Amino acid sequence: MSESGITPAAAVTALGAGQLVLPVTAKAANYPMVAGDSTVLVTTAAGAIAITLPAAPVTGRVVWVKKVDAGAGTVVITPAAGTLDGAASQTLTGQNTGIMVQFDGANWWTIAEIAPTIL
Repeated sequence: MSESGITPAAAVTALGAGQLVLPVTAKAANYPMVAGDSTVLVTTAAGAIAITLPAAPVTGRVVWVKKVDAGAGTVVITPAAGTLDGAASQTLTGQNTGIMVQFDGANWWTIAEIAPTIL
C-alpha cells in the first residue's frame, strides 16, 4: 500500500525506459471517481454527465477529465469536498476539451487545460 491507501500496481504501472502507465476509464453516465482513477474520458451525447472528483485524496493527487464526443451534453466536474478553482464545479462543453486538476489538501486546482486542437 502507498500513502494514498491504494496498491501502487492498481494505480500506476512503471515500465522500463522511463515509461509510466496510468489507468484510463471511459464513462457515459454520472461517475464518482475512485482512488484508482487517473484519467476519465467522458461521452455525453445530448445530456449532462456529472463527474465527481475523488473523495479524501492524498495531497498532491492529480487527475484528468476530458469530454471526448461532439454531443450537445456537458461534463460537470465537482469535488466530493472543497472547491475546484474556488467554485463549486467546472463545466466542459466542447469536444476534446478537458482539465488536469491537483488537490492541495483542501481544494482542487486546475493546473492544465486540454484544448480541442493540438498546435
